[in-house]
Amino acid sequence: MNGMIPNIRASLGSLSNYFSKQNVSGVYSNRKIPFAPSFSSTNQLQGKSLMVWKWTKRIGFGIVGTIAALALAGALFQTISTKIDESKYPPVGLMVDVGGYKLHLNCQGPENSDKPTVILEAALGSSSLDWSLVKPDVEKFARVCSYDRAGYGWSDESPKERSIANMADELHTLLKNADIPGPYILVGHSLGGKIVRYYASLYPNDVAGVLLVDSSHENQRTRFPESTKVRPNKTLSTLLSRIGVVR
Repeated sequence: MNGMIPNIRASLGSLSNYFSKQNVSGVYSNRKIPFAPSFSSTNQLQGKSLMVWKWTKRIGFGIVGTIAALALAGALFQTISTKIDESKYPPVGLMVDVGGYKLHLNCQGPENSDKPTVILEAALGSSSLDWSLVKPDVEKFARVCSYDRAGYGWSDESPKERSIANMADELHTLLKNADIPGPYILVGHSLGGKIVRYYASLYPNDVAGVLLVDSSHENQRTRFPESTKVRPNKTLSTLLSRIGVVR
């Protein structure tokens, strides 16, 4: 028993020396706990996240700014180019007032002919120039007229909705104000076919005949739904044209 006491005292002394070397009073403050991030590493992660967010915003603002600058430059280019085209290529026919805005009408052939006047109605997205190869042959035997619907070619934009009824009414006003007497032979291509058919139903006494060229039909969407699966987006098309992409 007496021999064990010195051994215990020696063990306690060794243990005391160990803890004194390890600085027991600061062991929890100076030594890192395994798998627990320190305050300094957390701050570093937050700093990196803020830096990534700042660069993301800068890149996003840069992309948006670039797109806006390109759109503005395109709109300016479109406006200037349109003005140049208007001065370089004046209307080849007459500009006729149809109620606060003007439509472009171009007629050839004998004016005093006793034959009906041929009126050419273009397809969707087309202008009076689309009939340039047809009119020289027609004017040999009859007076022939082509025109630009509102918003196309040289014609002004219309404040009215672009419905078949309104376009037929505008054609009637155009012919009346331009003093083009009937009767008429109406020739309609694609969408123009719907317009001339509607015109003929409204003013049958003014129409001597109707000629349809690959005409559209008011029920074609329901009878042939597959033909309308791919249709241009009007809003997108207008936007692209306004910023010069179409040009």
